[in-house]
Amino acid sequence: MQTRKVTRGIVAALASIVMISLALMSCDTSIATSTAAEKVAAAKAALAIGYAAGDSANSVTANLVLSTSGADAIAISWTSSSPALISATGVVTRPSAGSTDVTVTLIATLTGDSAIDTKVFTLIVKPMPDTSAADVAAAKADLVIGYAIGDTASSVTENLTLSASGTNGVAITWTSSSPAVISASGVVTRPAIGNANVSLTLTATLSRNGATDTKVFTLSVLAMPDTSAADIAAAKAALDIVYATGDSASSVTANLILTTSGANGVAIAWTSSNAGVVSVAGVVTSPAVGSADASVTMTATLSKGGATDTQVFTITVRASPISAPNAPTLQIVSTTNDSISLSWGAIAAVNGYRLYRADSASGTYAQIGADIAVGVSAVDSGLSASTTYWYKVSAFNGSVEGAMSDAVSGTTSGSGSGGISVGLE
Repeated sequence: MQTRKVTRGIVAALASIVMISLALMSCDTSIATSTAAEKVAAAKAALAIGYAAGDSANSVTANLVLSTSGADAIAISWTSSSPALISATGVVTRPSAGSTDVTVTLIATLTGDSAIDTKVFTLIVKPMPDTSAADVAAAKADLVIGYAIGDTASSVTENLTLSASGTNGVAITWTSSSPAVISASGVVTRPAIGNANVSLTLTATLSRNGATDTKVFTLSVLAMPDTSAADIAAAKAALDIVYATGDSASSVTANLILTTSGANGVAIAWTSSNAGVVSVAGVVTSPAVGSADASVTMTATLSKGGATDTQVFTITVRASPISAPNAPTLQIVSTTNDSISLSWGAIAAVNGYRLYRADSASGTYAQIGADIAVGVSAVDSGLSASTTYWYKVSAFNGSVEGAMSDAVSGTTSGSGSGGISVGLE
């Protein structure tokens, strides 16, 4: 009996030990679970958003720093109610200038082992500031007019360069107090020669997003200079008469080209000392055949504005040249023992004829007797008997002799010594 009591006591003791062990195991599990949640809770409590200098939750203007992990290896992920304004990585895109503030919610999800929790941040994203007025002011300060080389505001002679836009998208428009002198696009039309210089203003209107300002430029546009005298001098130096091929001032045989205008609007008018020989249009009428050459003075008057000058050209117009007469037609009329009679056809408007003789058809022809001023026949006398002679005749006008006729031959039948007599037609 005593043994049974001891055994029952041991069993009861062992059962108590098992129950205590099970209770302790249950207690350890509860402690472990409580520790993970506490870690997440601690990370949540410590979690904050990193703002740029000067920013806060109520005024976000720059990118955020969003932590992706906390203490004790707690993982953190982010979501945004408006990713277009604040992304899950903290990139901030502000609303455009003139827009209202925008409220954005960022949710951080914290995870550690089996424990999960979230933390919500409410932020206000500020719109971009309206810098229009400052941009307009900066563009106004930078704005200048572009002048041609050598020009200034007080001495404008050529077109201007007027900017249509400035920095930061500032638009620029121009108005002119005298558009006929300087247009809104910068085209310059100078006052005419003799007019006064023109003082005017160009006004630039600068604008951006409702902000506007103006900048005024005062300019002086110079009148066109009177270059008439210089232009005439240049045209005079370049002026010349244009002659036909082969002609020159000392030998004119054909019409002239007389220029009626020079460079830079110089007008040229001509006068002639002998319009019957050379007209003011340059038409040449040569003196008649046999007349003397004609000396003619051509005067060019150059003018522009009120300035004038003259240029004189002295030319010699050659008289019409004497044309070489045609060759007469020669024939033998009769022969004797010491003479041969010849005749030829008359050539109009000639001064006379010359008769030539040779001893053979291909021999040298020498003139016999003097020039024959009147008549169209001749008798070559005093010839040797039974001899054949060859003859040619030519007509002449002044110093110009025409071609010889074809050769003809005649044979004498008697004896004699040479001579020539002239027969009249």
